[in-house]
Amino acid sequence: MDVLLAEYDKMYELASFRLNALDRRVPLGAGALAAFLGSVSVLPHEARLCLVVGLPLAVVWLVRSTVNHASSFEDALTRIAEIELRVNELVGEDVLRFQSRHPSRGRSTGGRTSTVSVRAVLTAAHVLLVGCCYAVVSSGVTERGLLLVYLCYIAAIGAWSTWTAIRLRLYRYEPRFLAGRDIT
Repeated sequence: MDVLLAEYDKMYELASFRLNALDRRVPLGAGALAAFLGSVSVLPHEARLCLVVGLPLAVVWLVRSTVNHASSFEDALTRIAEIELRVNELVGEDVLRFQSRHPSRGRSTGGRTSTVSVRAVLTAAHVLLVGCCYAVVSSGVTERGLLLVYLCYIAAIGAWSTWTAIRLRLYRYEPRFLAGRDIT
């Protein structure tokens, strides 16, 4: 029982870390959006082109790290629920039940917080990608081949980020086996 309760405390610490990390992603995405929109029109042509090539790669990092924190948050919440059920079983009554009986349990990966954070970051990412397209088109680049390559680059990142968010919705924590033993 002591070991389970110690793990329970540590899992809540981990869940808190992941929750804070998710909460920081939304202002990060919004800040990047504001900085981009505020600076793109005043930058020199060469700097603007560097920004519109590099910013989509930053979008990949932002979306990927947000989804990673959301799936890790799901892992922690699921393990907390498992521990609650095991402790309740050992005690013979429901003494722990917040995560194991939470209304959003099993409805959304990482709970409502992860869902909202991922959607907000994905929206900011897509707005940034559209802004990059606008900046390239308005910068005077007229070579069709170059524009087509850039638009495909943006479309690929947009599609990847959307797929990554969709894939998160399908994610479920599955205990791993270590040397043939279930470690849950």
